[in-house]
Amino acid sequence: MIGKINELIDPDSINSFDEYSKVDSPNTDNSILSVTYGTDNKTGTWSSDVAVQFYTVKGADEWALYWLDLDGLMSGNWSTQHILNNGKQQPSISHLTVWNSTTTPVPEPTTLLLFGAGIAGLALYRRKRS
Repeated sequence: MIGKINELIDPDSINSFDEYSKVDSPNTDNSILSVTYGTDNKTGTWSSDVAVQFYTVKGADEWALYWLDLDGLMSGNWSTQHILNNGKQQPSISHLTVWNSTTTPVPEPTTLLLFGAGIAGLALYRRKRS
């Protein structure tokens, strides 16, 4: 699933995704993530002990990715309304996973600096010659 998520997001802004926590239905929590279920297991709420940027809801053989915000949220509602199983029906939840991205600053490429210095040097050389 990480590979699929990485394909959806601009690789220049986010380097990778780290699964923060996962709760399988019908469990309601672990030490990090809590999930509630509606009577039909197709809607509910979630809450986490830290802000998360993305969550995925899996039902049947399909899943839906939701981007919350780069700053993240600590709770929200979930639904399987964006998922259809093979019979084109909305499935019950299989599990909910919360994700965070990891970013690393991209240093200015040295190549551009060297290229710019070379152009400036050529301009100075040409100016002195004339």
